[in-house]
Amino acid sequence: MSKKITTHRRQSYCVFKRVAKKQKYNQLSVAQGFGSGSVFVVLCFCMMGVLYLFTVNSVTTQGNTIYELEQRIDELAEENEKLMLQEVKLISLDKIGEVVEHDMKVITDPVYIDEETLVTME
Repeated sequence: MSKKITTHRRQSYCVFKRVAKKQKYNQLSVAQGFGSGSVFVVLCFCMMGVLYLFTVNSVTTQGNTIYELEQRIDELAEENEKLMLQEVKLISLDKIGEVVEHDMKVITDPVYIDEETLVTME
C-alpha cells in the first residue's frame, strides 16, 4: 500500500510541476508580449512623438501661408496708394479742363512777343 501512495504522490507532484511550468511559461509570454507596461509606455511616447511632429508641421505650414498672405496684403496696399494718387492726378486734370472750357476764351489772332519788341516797348 505504501507503494501506491508513493506513486500516487509522485504522479500528482509531476502534474503539479507541469502545471507550474505552464503557468510560469504563460507569465513569461505575457511579460514579453504586448501587455507589458514598459512596452506600452514606449509605444505611448512614440505615438506622442508622431503626433507632435504632425502638429509642428501643420503649424509651420499655416505660418508660411499667413506670411505669404501678409506679403500680398502689403503689395496690394502699395498698389492701392499708387492708384489713389493716379486718381487724384486725373481728377485735377479734369478740373483744369473744366476751368479752361468755362473761364477762358479762344484767341483767334495771337500776338507773340520776342526780345526785340520787348526792348522797344520799354
